[in-house]
Amino acid sequence: ARIKKILLFQKMAARVFFKPGRVYHPKKQADAARIKKILFENRVVGFFHKLDLNAEEWLDVKSDLAKQGLNLDVVPNKLARRVVADTKLANLKIMFSSTMALVYGNEPKWPSLLALNKHPKMSLSGAIMDDMLLSQEDIARVMALPDIDTLRAQLIQTMLSPVHQTRQLLARSPAQLSSLLSSHAKGPDAQ
Repeated sequence: ARIKKILLFQKMAARVFFKPGRVYHPKKQADAARIKKILFENRVVGFFHKLDLNAEEWLDVKSDLAKQGLNLDVVPNKLARRVVADTKLANLKIMFSSTMALVYGNEPKWPSLLALNKHPKMSLSGAIMDDMLLSQEDIARVMALPDIDTLRAQLIQTMLSPVHQTRQLLARSPAQLSSLLSSHAKGPDAQ
């Protein structure tokens, strides 16, 4: 039974990007699985340097984010570097240099991330969205984009503009319509 447990731990360790053949403590394996889930199963992850928040401040920040549909978690840096080491997010290793708090969710809530950046003890160092690393400047550029509803309205307006012009042209009197069509048929040199 003990050998089976050791083999199971080795199998689990290999799945979460640890050194093969080495048995790790189950808590480390669980933490590694949690980090992997945060980084690979969420559309947006913000990286914040956490500067000595007391328990009350931590709960306030966490509850404010939860109201907006975001989660907050602190991850061990060394373990996080191991998890991302041989993955498509290997460039994230530099992010895990100090105490990092990860703010994550499946919908981009950029105003919430930037509001948290104004907290005196939290500093936004970057984010990933759809497996793309974003700096603070990139986040500001994304924030400047209009929301999806505005973009849809602009697209519909652009698509309907020629239809509207054609409808106005056809609504004119037949004499005006025939003169416009005949001048168009003669071309611009006919004037």
